[in-house]
Amino acid sequence: MKRLHLSATVSALLTGLVFTCLALGQAAAPPTTPTPPALVAPPARPVAERVVTPIDRQTLVLYEVNLRAMSAQGNLAGVTARLDAIQRVGCNVVWLMPIHPVGQIRSVGGLGSPYSVRDYKAIGQEYGTLQDLRTLVAAAHARNMRVILDWVANHTAWDHAWITAHPDYYTHDAAGHIIIPPGTTWNDVADLNYSNKNMRNEMIAAMHFWLDQAGIDGFRCDAAEMVPADFWADAIKSLRASGRPLLMLAEGATPQLSDAGFDLLYGWDHYGATKEVFGKGAAATAIRDAHNRECPPSATIKDASRLRFTTNHDETAWDNTPIALFGGTDGSLAAFAIAAWHGGVPLVYSGQEIGWPVKLPFFSLSQIDWNTGAATSSKYAEILSIRQRLFPLLYGGVTDASTNDAVIFLRSAPGRDALVMINVRNHDTVVTLPTTVVGPWQNERASKSETLAASITLKAYQYLVYSRPAGMRRIDPTP
Repeated sequence: MKRLHLSATVSALLTGLVFTCLALGQAAAPPTTPTPPALVAPPARPVAERVVTPIDRQTLVLYEVNLRAMSAQGNLAGVTARLDAIQRVGCNVVWLMPIHPVGQIRSVGGLGSPYSVRDYKAIGQEYGTLQDLRTLVAAAHARNMRVILDWVANHTAWDHAWITAHPDYYTHDAAGHIIIPPGTTWNDVADLNYSNKNMRNEMIAAMHFWLDQAGIDGFRCDAAEMVPADFWADAIKSLRASGRPLLMLAEGATPQLSDAGFDLLYGWDHYGATKEVFGKGAAATAIRDAHNRECPPSATIKDASRLRFTTNHDETAWDNTPIALFGGTDGSLAAFAIAAWHGGVPLVYSGQEIGWPVKLPFFSLSQIDWNTGAATSSKYAEILSIRQRLFPLLYGGVTDASTNDAVIFLRSAPGRDALVMINVRNHDTVVTLPTTVVGPWQNERASKSETLAASITLKAYQYLVYSRPAGMRRIDPTP
């Protein structure tokens, strides 16, 4: 279901947020990044603890799975069969959209919304069995990948057992009737009452169930801003008490979610600015401004990072595909390069990597044809491969020199600089470079040495990235 986004004005006020994508002019303090061992797969029974690879958020790349689109069957086994392909693109975290039984009362769409949960401790028959999930998690761990579940804590389906057994778990109107989430039109779900301590405890217990029974590696928490932050703080503290490294992603962007312990927050502002630039001709500097609002130069660097994306299940279903939004395949690749290289954690959504042109629904089956889009997939893989191998693209501070028609920034980390130039227009663009970057560089896409002149012509939607040893002169920060 469509979610509420923060406006740019509100986002600009969120200076308390802190992120690993370092802001303008800040120096990076890189952590040690040894090659991790393979993850240990869970046995097909409850486990008290397992050793897993510690999480370095900067190296994460998420892949969101729409189960109803991944295969003809639309199930967990279909996802397991696609793991090698997901890994080849460059993703190392698999985010499964909700896998629970879908509510039937007041159901919307052909198969109902997966965000209308009938039982938090069960897997919907359409998706498979608990053993199928264990098999998927084991196969992912064998590839040193992680699996997180989409968790819908704000509301349940109208045929959830709590509706009759514990009506006090829900919000009621003045007449005593259970209501839908306030401020929404989500008629297929009932709003939960977070003033009820017993409900909170049961919700946390249900989250623990999936850690213990399936060995998953964390959660993406739906509509996180609609749930009290103190609940998330309690839940995350309880989940992390297992001693296992967990990834917690919030669909939200408020400082309270960062303070509650989430690792990743949504980069709505950056996404919105990218749409304005590519779709409506706004100045490319709008993306710089959005980045600085999400990663303000004055912010203290804490533990939360931004999820950077050019689509997700809501955007593709309710708005349009990246190809439609960003000016075709070439434009969608240029937009994704910005998202992947600017800072934060990139997201790839089902079918995005092959340039699937269909607005994927998630209330019904709509199978992706994986026999198409090989050339596009290789370009997504290239973008992500460059990100993973260039240290400054993971840990470097950002210094911007964008123009009206090109996103240009330098990312600097100890030992190496990376220079990114991306044409956001469907025509050639001439850019004048700061004198401090004129000179020898390594073209990372072409794998060759080049000398950059003071003026360079970027072809339509061209994206370039260069690297050089650190210690040379930097771009002067743009006011």
